[in-house]
Amino acid sequence: MDDLRKARSALEAAAACFDPSACTGADAIAVVEEIGAIRRLADGVLGKAAKRVEDTAEHTRHRDRSAAELCARVTGVSSGEAKRAIEVAGKLEALPATDAAVRAGRLSARAVELIVGEAAENPAAEPALLAAAVQGMVPLRDACIATRARREDQAARAKRQHAARSFRMWPSADGMVEGHFRVTPEVGGAIKAVIDHGTRKHFRAARSSGAY
Repeated sequence: MDDLRKARSALEAAAACFDPSACTGADAIAVVEEIGAIRRLADGVLGKAAKRVEDTAEHTRHRDRSAAELCARVTGVSSGEAKRAIEVAGKLEALPATDAAVRAGRLSARAVELIVGEAAENPAAEPALLAAAVQGMVPLRDACIATRARREDQAARAKRQHAARSFRMWPSADGMVEGHFRVTPEVGGAIKAVIDHGTRKHFRAARSSGAY
């Protein structure tokens, strides 16, 4: 705890005197890289600490219904995000190489979630997924998809994907409509094809009219 408090004090001091106008472009990139590393490290520690809250049921003393709810209240993240962080921290206990990468600040929270989501079911895939993560999020996502496809029965995969479908919409703070959906690959492909066709058509019309 003392180390964390000292790190927080140092970061507070750095934030208080940070002047972006004094940075060159290269300096700004260096700041982004440093803050990125700090964020990755913080996300890793947060997940582990939140899981410890869950393991000890300490959240009940604070009248929170779950460790995820306490984490959301204290940190400002959504309860769903906190719940996923706790679940990931639990799975990391059986994946030492990924856990080491998290402790070293080499993986973002999203990358860790993708890796443990697959490696927890297929530990042999862990080295390949970690190697893919070095190349970026898109290669990692593709590697996870390919790894699961190789080990999963086609019929079982279709059944799982069908059961995982979802569609939600809600109003945003400024009155616009936001949403989230999960559909099967064939439905998603058809939707994307329609959107791409409409986008190209709109672009051609705008270009012809001189708007672009």
